[in-house]
Amino acid sequence: MQDQADLALLDRPDRPRGDSPRRQPVHKLPPPLALALGLIILVVGTMLGLVFGVAQDLFGRTAVIGVAVILGGIMATIAATRFWVVLVVMFVVRSSLDALRLGSLQQLANGALSPSVVVGVVFLASGSAWMIAQWRAGMLYRMSRSTSWFLLFAFACLLSCAGSPDPFFSVQSALKVAAGALMFAVLEQAYRQRPDRIRHLLAATFVSLIVPALVAFQQLTSNTEVEQYLQVSRIQGTFVHPNPFATYLVVVASLALAVRPHLKGINRHLATMALVVASVLTIFTYARGAWIALLLGILVVGAKQDKRLLLGLGLMVVLVVIAVPSVTARLSDLSETEAVGDGDANSAAWRFGYWAELLPRVAENPVTGIGMEQVLAQSPDRLQPHNSFVQAIVETGVLGFVALTGFVVSMALDLRNAIRNASPGLARGVAIGAAAAALGVSSQMVSENLLSQAAIHWYLAVPVAFALSDLTRRRDLERARQRHERIAAMA
Repeated sequence: MQDQADLALLDRPDRPRGDSPRRQPVHKLPPPLALALGLIILVVGTMLGLVFGVAQDLFGRTAVIGVAVILGGIMATIAATRFWVVLVVMFVVRSSLDALRLGSLQQLANGALSPSVVVGVVFLASGSAWMIAQWRAGMLYRMSRSTSWFLLFAFACLLSCAGSPDPFFSVQSALKVAAGALMFAVLEQAYRQRPDRIRHLLAATFVSLIVPALVAFQQLTSNTEVEQYLQVSRIQGTFVHPNPFATYLVVVASLALAVRPHLKGINRHLATMALVVASVLTIFTYARGAWIALLLGILVVGAKQDKRLLLGLGLMVVLVVIAVPSVTARLSDLSETEAVGDGDANSAAWRFGYWAELLPRVAENPVTGIGMEQVLAQSPDRLQPHNSFVQAIVETGVLGFVALTGFVVSMALDLRNAIRNASPGLARGVAIGAAAAALGVSSQMVSENLLSQAAIHWYLAVPVAFALSDLTRRRDLERARQRHERIAAMA
């Protein structure tokens, strides 16, 4: 309440027009932007409807296009006039889209018309239009340094496509990074206008777990996805691979653990269920990096909020080792000297050797890299780098590597300051959850391929963007107080 009172007493310090009256946040786009956005969503909706029609052979092409036009028009209208509603819905469904396969036309288009790409394009269009509307209305707030670094990295990814042997393939991945960076920027602005919006996205994040969890439990009980080199079944939910699914689960579990004590009613029940389900499913992804990330997240929450969790963490580890013997077997894979399987090496030694093979390729284009996803495309074994920093410097060059490193480092520093300065209650819980989730994701970047995982960026942005917006707001308020004090002293 005191923070809201402070905001009411002081003009925005970053407003360029001095003492001119403050305008209200813009939720309805100007007609030109609304028209452009509507046309983009209309075209994308038509393509998606056509894909569904060809894939499922349920309707004639004319009928499918007609339905898609109607749905596209509805989406355009809602996005143009009720942007926040569309955004919340996107968070509810985004976690369920990556593994959808829609048939031959999608394969012909090299995945460019998959539902996850369509949603990303819709967000890039609507999010950019919304940001432009805020700028035109004089409502664009100061951006945090972490988000600025992320946007620079997205620019480096797009720039790398110019030198790619397959620009179309590279652009798809670069746009996923851009969608993640734009989400950080949009949520920062949205939280600055109305901090209470965090409750909407917390609920959407927890609800987004329902479909992936149901699919994962079905995979767990059916035992059909056994990987021979592990002798266990790795669940992947609605994601394309167990590792990104595990990273998503770590983000959800870390956030739920941190904010649960500060929620009431149905939101608290949602947080509790999300914490339990995400933690249990993380175990059965058999993603070792995610196990470590979840432990780190619990350590952060325990150290900053409830030290009883540290004792519970020790007991949990013992119980898991005893009750799930395959966990020990999975950890023993690190001692193997050979990599078996499609893109999921068993040994740490293999990863170090593969990185050593990739790094000399920096010399091919040291400034902007060889192009996004070109390591995967050009590798004889079709393997990813298994290290986001190695991927960044090889595929996006020194520019991308510096930007990615700047993002990770600045995010760590900003979240530390956000925890120190956050008000008691939900704001502090979200800041702690943001730090726990960010540490978990950052720790996995040294062994996983997370750069083009747009879903991970989106769900990480929910708590991190709130903590960053709260931190920049406090800094702006402090600058405003200092400016007012100087003016008063000169009067």
